[in-house]
Amino acid sequence: MRNLILFTAVILIGCSSQVDIDIDMGSISETEKFHALLDKEWKKGIINNPEWATRLGDNRFNDKLNDESYETIIKRQGETRDLLMEVEGIDRSKLPDDDILNYDLYLNGINKRIEGFEFLSYLMPIDQMGGIQIGFAGISDYMPFKTVQDYENYISRMEAFPLKIAQTIDLMKQGVESGWVPPKIVLRAVPDQIQSQFEKPIVESPLYKPFKEFPESIPLDIVYEDETIIGINKPAGLVVHPGIGNRTGTLVNGLIYHFQTLSTLNGELRPGIVHRLDKDTSGVMIIAKTDTAHADLSKQFETKTVQKKYVGITWGLWQEKRGRIETKLLRKKSDPTLFEVHPDRGKTSVTHYKVLEEGRYYSLVHFIPKTGRTHQIRVHSAHQNHPIMGD
Repeated sequence: MRNLILFTAVILIGCSSQVDIDIDMGSISETEKFHALLDKEWKKGIINNPEWATRLGDNRFNDKLNDESYETIIKRQGETRDLLMEVEGIDRSKLPDDDILNYDLYLNGINKRIEGFEFLSYLMPIDQMGGIQIGFAGISDYMPFKTVQDYENYISRMEAFPLKIAQTIDLMKQGVESGWVPPKIVLRAVPDQIQSQFEKPIVESPLYKPFKEFPESIPLDIVYEDETIIGINKPAGLVVHPGIGNRTGTLVNGLIYHFQTLSTLNGELRPGIVHRLDKDTSGVMIIAKTDTAHADLSKQFETKTVQKKYVGITWGLWQEKRGRIETKLLRKKSDPTLFEVHPDRGKTSVTHYKVLEEGRYYSLVHFIPKTGRTHQIRVHSAHQNHPIMGD
């Protein structure tokens, strides 16, 4: 099965420039020759197709783009014909049954590829379904961004992009000169696809995405994980997501370092974040890996089937040991990072509380917020003249 997958991939990526992979064919069996050939072509294909290698998780060539020049295409067509002769030089009758199937499929793929050369499809590199105007914008989706080198590799690819555009234009020009052009109907949407790349601010470009969120090796206390969600015990002092005055050092920066897949429903700056805790609040947070899990969790929070409980130490002794606080919260004009109670403006917020224990100057209080406003418990507690200790 491994070889079946292997040769299929080799057909997809084509064959190959000169690579120093020496194999002594004289002293090995036909089976060994065939396997060695597959391994050799796989390695060549990875080197010749660095973008595809990245998709496979091989990051050795992440600073390079595929060479799409006319000269390279013609050269690799010749190498594919040489490969055909090399494959035909293997004695099929001496292969075991499972390798005979692999051999036949592999040989058929090479022949089909060679037959396709005469149709000059490489001279028609774009249409409204695909091409550099669509595919390149998503290159960051499958590149890693965890180290300085990862970002340098990405920048190297950005710097090589003009050359790739020039190669694409050259192929199209040669197509026009030789009469090989796609029908007008399949190019109808291409101008709009290209124009859309320039109509938005640079910070909204998909190519700018890696610079919006920087991964950081922040230790995470993972209390639960499965295929769809993660339970994180967030410590006090850790900001949940980037915002005003906090571009780095947040839980999100740590999440994108440790996890390859996070939900996207809350935007690029808050991947995986379904709910939040204040910077100075510790507690368990549920992180969504998938958009489906994110939507399901959001619905549970919205319908109040998820109950959030907090315990805080406040200054002073509460006159009412149990109660309900309802106010409107509004962002402070003097400091937009903070909120305050307002008599008639802002969002309604409700918190239930119960005093669990009292000391001489403090109270241990159980809070159950019925709404999820930013800084709600802190503001409500202070509004009752019993601020959270240390706030």
